[in-house]
Amino acid sequence: MTARHSLRCWVHLHQVRKIQISGNLAWDQGDELWEKAMKQVRLSSTCRKIESLVERVFGKHATLVTPIIIGGVNVLYPIRIEGLSANVLVRLPCPDQAVFPAEKTLAEAATAAFIGQHTQLPVTKVSYHGVDADVGPFMIIEDLGSRRGTGQALEAPREDPKDTPVLQPDISEIKLRSLYAKMARCMLQLAQPAFPRIGALVEINPGSYGVLGRPITLNMNMVQLSNIPKLIFAPEGATY
Repeated sequence: MTARHSLRCWVHLHQVRKIQISGNLAWDQGDELWEKAMKQVRLSSTCRKIESLVERVFGKHATLVTPIIIGGVNVLYPIRIEGLSANVLVRLPCPDQAVFPAEKTLAEAATAAFIGQHTQLPVTKVSYHGVDADVGPFMIIEDLGSRRGTGQALEAPREDPKDTPVLQPDISEIKLRSLYAKMARCMLQLAQPAFPRIGALVEINPGSYGVLGRPITLNMNMVQLSNIPKLIFAPEGATY
């Protein structure tokens, strides 16, 4: 092996090591942001702000019903409203987990309403949505009582929630076919609406929606684990 070749190998290994260290630091930073977010969403002061928001919106006394529901990038607060038979859920983006939390929330509210208008899919009703001075971007939706997704219903029990989920080994073929058929019907319904542009749905007027926002995807949130500036994304309002 020549000295030049040895030097090239050393430089390459050094660069790989730097990338590995950078990646590890990014993941550590992501874990720290997640732990910080989990503390923030559980603070009693945060919960009181949620109750206050619902009281202002509905004009009735509101009480948090624990436990709160933590998702990947969103958190749900079950709320009981005085005089109403059904609870509601206040849905907020988790702090520091979504790259454009306000745009994301408003686009999700518009998308849910649009799907409810143009398909036969059962969509959770969005009673109110917006950006509150104390709470930030939010949606208030009906609480259907469900606390599990299809994936949770199909997966085998896990000792560690971080383990890779696997399909229940004893699930019946009949149940699988039934669930997959339902999912296929949902996909066919979602494929029906056509749009003139690629982007995010925005509420133009009450009950009217159009593709006027920049595309927002789940993978965009990965920039939280890096030093990549948000300027790499399309400007607000850009469509394709």
